[in-house]
Parts: sequence; C-alpha cells; structure tokens
Amino acid sequence: MCDQIRRLDAGIGEFLAFIDGLGLRVLLVVTGDHGGSDFPERLVRQGFATAKRINPRQLLAGIAAEVRQQLGLDHEALVSPDSVQFYAVDKDGKALDEPLRGKAIEAGLAAFGRRPEIEQAFGLAELLDHKITASAVSDYSLKDRFSQSAMAGRTGDIVVAYKSGISVAPIRPTRFIMGHAGPYHHDTAVPIIFWWRGAKPQTRVLPVATTSIAPTLANAIGVNAPSDLDGSCLDLGYPAAPACKR
Repeated sequence: MCDQIRRLDAGIGEFLAFIDGLGLRVLLVVTGDHGGSDFPERLVRQGFATAKRINPRQLLAGIAAEVRQQLGLDHEALVSPDSVQFYAVDKDGKALDEPLRGKAIEAGLAAFGRRPEIEQAFGLAELLDHKITASAVSDYSLKDRFSQSAMAGRTGDIVVAYKSGISVAPIRPTRFIMGHAGPYHHDTAVPIIFWWRGAKPQTRVLPVATTSIAPTLANAIGVNAPSDLDGSCLDLGYPAAPACKR
C-alpha cells in the first residue's frame, strides 16, 4: 500500500505539471471507488493479531461438505464466483428448485455462522426485505451496507462478511497481494480532494458522500444540475463559483 500511494502521488504530480504547462484554469477532484485495508501480514506486525489470509477454496469446500452431508445430497450445492456471494445450485450448476434451495441456503447460513473467520452471513431474502434505519452512512450496520447492493436474480443466495483483517485474496507477486477489503467503515471510506491553484486548505469534519462531487462541479462551472441528481452541492470557495442553491 505504501508503494501504491507513492506511485499515485508521483503520477498526480506529473499530471499537474502537465496541466500547468497548458496555462488552463483547473479544478481537480481526486477520490477513489473504494477504500482498503493494509494486507494482513503487515496488520499482524502492527499488532492486529486476528488478521490473517485464508484460502477461500478450502472454506467453501468445508461449508459445501457440511451442507451436502446435512441434506443427503450427491453433489456440492454451493458455488461462489468471488468468495463473498454463494449460490445454491444443482448438479448442472443451475439454481436449485424449492424446497431444496431454501434448505440449502438455511444450512449454508448456519455453517458460515459457525466459522470463526465470518462476522456475519446473510440470506438474499432478508437483505431484500431489510429497511435501513440509521441516519448516517457511517453508522450503517453490516446488514445495512449489504442490503444497499442486493439485487434479486443477481446477488448470491448467501452473502458473507469476513471479520475485519481477514483476507481471501491470493498473493500474486508483481501483480497484487491485496484485493478489495471488507464492508467496514474503515474499508469503505475514501478521501475526496478538491484542488485548484491558490486554494486555501480546509477540511470537512463530517463525512461527504461521493455523490456530492457531480453537483459541486456542476455549480462551479455554472451548469444547472438535474433536480433528481443524487448528492448535494458543496460550497468550496472556488473563484467565481456561485453559492450552492439549498
């Protein structure tokens, strides 16, 4: 991660130097599409003893074996494309028919719940029915977070949240040693930096949604944003930009 940040800083520096050479007036926004934890081996060295890397294939094999034995099946009824979503399938890899599908999901949820690496496991049905009551995104529970991206016919029958510090990403030297991190606040929060030459440093204490970037930029360049656009305009103090309409 340190090397990644160093390269990002150098790349942005080169880009700004190029823009300066054009003599243009620039408002630059830097953010990310997701946050990320450090890789587990370094987390252990930093004192997080529970952090570790696990083999997702072994985890799935163990869970699938439990489901198979409990239901008396002659095939593995759970498959996964990403070690986070798990689908209940028949011998041909197609969705199981009811009532066996429901039983396989129930058995799978129970099996995941017994694993020390898993913080929580959710069935798709409960995520689709879930109503968020927290007022701030930073206060969302794991179920709140997963329910926002749950989609019938696409999301897995079972969705799991690994404990913080647990990684299922393989080590691939020269390519990557860490994938997307977990659903926790420290994994999902990203920086948002607005910069222009002569900008006075300022920090926003309360969380700002990434959906605020578009209406803020629209206001800065004098464009009327659609009324149904997500997010809200931020008053940055950008030269000649009008005050945001409330």
